[in-house]
Amino acid sequence: MNTKPFLVANAITTVLLLVVCFLVNSFTNLKLPIYLYIVTLVFGLMNVLLFNILKKNNDKTPARFVAAFNGTVAIKLFSAIILVVLGLFLFPDFKRETAIGTMLVYTFFTVVFVRYSMKEIRRKG
Repeated sequence: MNTKPFLVANAITTVLLLVVCFLVNSFTNLKLPIYLYIVTLVFGLMNVLLFNILKKNNDKTPARFVAAFNGTVAIKLFSAIILVVLGLFLFPDFKRETAIGTMLVYTFFTVVFVRYSMKEIRRKG
């Protein structure tokens, strides 16, 4: 698996989401907690770590790749749930912003992860 295009897309997604958080805080009445900046960085790092796990299992049997792919997506989903609950606990005044923001960040990073994983599958198939 070629890691460089994924890393570039992941970095662009991270920077883009951080800029959007900053712009929302600066130019709207909606105030976002600092927690969303941290969640964005956590998901960016998690994406890289999970993609490396997937990359290690790519050259082995197809069953291991499928199991690794399902496992990495499940890890991200459970991490998102944990981060939402943690954000709701730490920032009770920002319940809506924390929950919706965390799930939007999860969605964007999952799209990048799946897109580059599927590119590899198509290339091999």
